[in-house]
Amino acid sequence: MISSGVMDQQVVPLYPTYSGRSAMGAQEVTWKELSMRWAKVHYAKGTKVLDTGETFLDQEIVVTMRYTAIVTERCRLKWQGRLYEILSLNGTRRDGTLTIRARRVDEGNPDAEAVTENE
Repeated sequence: MISSGVMDQQVVPLYPTYSGRSAMGAQEVTWKELSMRWAKVHYAKGTKVLDTGETFLDQEIVVTMRYTAIVTERCRLKWQGRLYEILSLNGTRRDGTLTIRARRVDEGNPDAEAVTENE
């Protein structure tokens, strides 16, 4: 049974593909986008911080979508152009829902980190 609330957010699960090891021995992972899913997304409770009149949101979200066995703890989620790693997920085929708690992945800013030979 789907919980109350409208599933009006587009979430794209990403599935990891392991392609070997780098020269440094690190596991090489590429992420394959799966088909978009409709979901209800909100920021995790207790993650808002009020500091001198400004509100900052933590990087954790809770996603509720229809149950699928394709999405596992190893997957990632893309929502509003941002990447999230799955911290936990709960759901059953019988219940029909999948509830996921995820944290934003900091991939840095490639443009800011680019070094040119002129520097």
